[in-house]
Amino acid sequence: MAAPSEKLFLEIASLPNFRVLWGPKTNADSEKSKNVVLYRSSRPDLLDERGLSFFQKLKIKRILDFRSKKEYRKANGKKVLDETYPVYKVAFPHGRNYKPNEPVILKSVPNRRCNFEWFTKLAKGKVNQEAGDQSSDNTPLGQHILLDFFSAAYIWTVFKRAPWYLQLYSLIFLAIDIIFNTGYMYFVRFFARNVLNPTGLIGQYKDMIDMSQRSICAALKLLTDNENYPVLINCAHGKDRTGIVSALVLSCLGLPRQYIITEYALSRMGTLNMKERLYTEIVKRFHMSEEFVTAEADTMNQLLDYICEKYGCIKNYLECIGFGETEQEKLKEQLGKYIEINEGDDKILCPDF
Repeated sequence: MAAPSEKLFLEIASLPNFRVLWGPKTNADSEKSKNVVLYRSSRPDLLDERGLSFFQKLKIKRILDFRSKKEYRKANGKKVLDETYPVYKVAFPHGRNYKPNEPVILKSVPNRRCNFEWFTKLAKGKVNQEAGDQSSDNTPLGQHILLDFFSAAYIWTVFKRAPWYLQLYSLIFLAIDIIFNTGYMYFVRFFARNVLNPTGLIGQYKDMIDMSQRSICAALKLLTDNENYPVLINCAHGKDRTGIVSALVLSCLGLPRQYIITEYALSRMGTLNMKERLYTEIVKRFHMSEEFVTAEADTMNQLLDYICEKYGCIKNYLECIGFGETEQEKLKEQLGKYIEINEGDDKILCPDF
């Protein structure tokens, strides 16, 4: 059985860790099959002109972004996709998980960015008067949907793990962050040293499995809709939040554990050209241990073990978070099933449409 390889990567220098998570066979007949492509990547905020040109050719309809509105807005980059992918956020059910077959409700996020070049052309009366100005037509190409993984319940749970005196002490850092609008940098640093680093990356993954269930479920529900494809899923670096959702999608499709683990570990290669940025944004900024910049196969192996030990199996976990059996079957029908094809002594996996 062939493992996922570097052939899945798409080379866009300004969009690291960009690869195909799922795509049809190259000889797929139907137009539906050709469009059912699921990509994964780091944040697309830094796309440059060349990268944008390549990105647009993929005709992606939905971007499922596992960041909060605040994290998205504070991230650096030109965010050129804002002009053609209006931003929405998911309105999660209040105080509970989703129910099976419950729809995902979206709310529009106002765009604070201004296209000054466009306004300059508008003032000069040149907009859409020349062939070269057609790119100024901001006709939406799709939707950019934010699904915040780090809810108030998540933060509160991590907060309560610290001894009471450290909880009180941390409020000083929280006040500093609020006053100086640091993006909670000092508050996170404090808890990184005292709570997050001791449990490591696998500890954070377990927390997301237990406390980011609404976000995970909403993403999976959106992936059952054919109208959303092609889809890109991403987070800040495309390895943690994105890696967890990717693993659950592949698990739902019935892929072998080793395939899922190997696919996750491809992020080691995918993050090489942003290694310095990864270190700066995680280790230097938040004082998290260097383990948090890794994507080792054993981390995903441990996470799958944890899910099976606590919830019984992946299927049970998905039902527990509100992604019911009929929705799981719908996702399988939407993406197709893998079939094994013998080629010499090896077996390879191909989508079966």
